[in-house]
Amino acid sequence: MAQAVQITPILCPKCHTRLEPPQTREASVQCQRCGLITKAYLFTPALPESDDAKPALPEDATCITHPTKQATKICAGTGDYICSLCAIEVKGEIYSAHYISQSQGSKKLQSEFERRHPRPDREVRNYLLLTIIPPFFYFGFVWLILGLIRYVQMVNLRRTSERYRSMVGRTSVVVGGVLLALLGSLWVLGAGALVMAMMDS
Repeated sequence: MAQAVQITPILCPKCHTRLEPPQTREASVQCQRCGLITKAYLFTPALPESDDAKPALPEDATCITHPTKQATKICAGTGDYICSLCAIEVKGEIYSAHYISQSQGSKKLQSEFERRHPRPDREVRNYLLLTIIPPFFYFGFVWLILGLIRYVQMVNLRRTSERYRSMVGRTSVVVGGVLLALLGSLWVLGAGALVMAMMDS
């Protein structure tokens, strides 16, 4: 007799709204609330074999989550002993399922990914700040040009990389474009006024 399979709800990583499960094993899904597009995967659940996690003997180290099971790994996030039922390999390191499910573990793994992924959006922000911080604003035209180059890279990455889209929302693109246009206009007007004042004097 076939056993009913319960699908774990998929939540939007940005606003935590429940997403519709994909129709195939791997597909893009879009949040109806915030518009975030992300990738979802369907896995066929497999019941663990009885010998996956061996019962702990008195002299054995035990799993932090399953005290009756023998610990076979150490969580890279917490340093706790974990059994084979809890061990999950992420980027070549072993973490416990409990650690990954916590916000601290999720943030750490996300930041590790962000360090390896190009982030032109952050460079745009930095260049925009340089246009208003003395004495760097004297070279505002240079920062605006560099910011515009990084902004184009940011837009292209959002178009081509789904993982980048999940980190940088549409709002960041709109706000970045508006700030570039606004600060560019202010810098041109300020430079023009300065030139006119020098000519009059």
